[in-house]
Amino acid sequence: MRNSFFSIAKLNRISLLFLLMTLACACKKDPPTPPTLLEQMPERTEIGAEKLVGIVNDEHIFDNQALRLFDPSMYSWYTEDYFGKLHIQGFYQFRDENFEIRQEIIFIELHFIYGEGTYDFNTGYNYFKAKGVVYTNDTIDAGQLIVTKYDTINNIFSGTFNLNLINYETNERIYITDGWFDIKD
Repeated sequence: MRNSFFSIAKLNRISLLFLLMTLACACKKDPPTPPTLLEQMPERTEIGAEKLVGIVNDEHIFDNQALRLFDPSMYSWYTEDYFGKLHIQGFYQFRDENFEIRQEIIFIELHFIYGEGTYDFNTGYNYFKAKGVVYTNDTIDAGQLIVTKYDTINNIFSGTFNLNLINYETNERIYITDGWFDIKD
């Protein structure tokens, strides 16, 4: 009888241990999810901050003011006299995985910008340059630019954009999404 009592007690301890281990495993919390690229984007402004920002191929954020190794990190201007020409050129310098300094360039040039509204990128010349490779307008769908602030008194021009580019030699594509700009001419 005594052996069966110890066997039952031993079985109960094993069952209790198994139950505690199961509960301990079930209580493990998932590690926190890292923020998305969109959540890491700088806050959008409309004050003439000389910013050009966008997400490149869902891989990294282009931010002309993130690491400024030389000035200026942006050239921009607007002129109504020359067919409503908006010109934005942003430089993004950063260190790659090998700690080498890399530079990327976004160049946007659109014509016939005469107020707030939506404009197709097919009306200008745009490009993205990285590692010596140039990507230009995708002729099928180059994307759109939306001017959200058009202030010719203070010379502040702001808006958002999505830009689709292609290297016609390799057919490799670059997509710049959730982009925004804030310039003062």
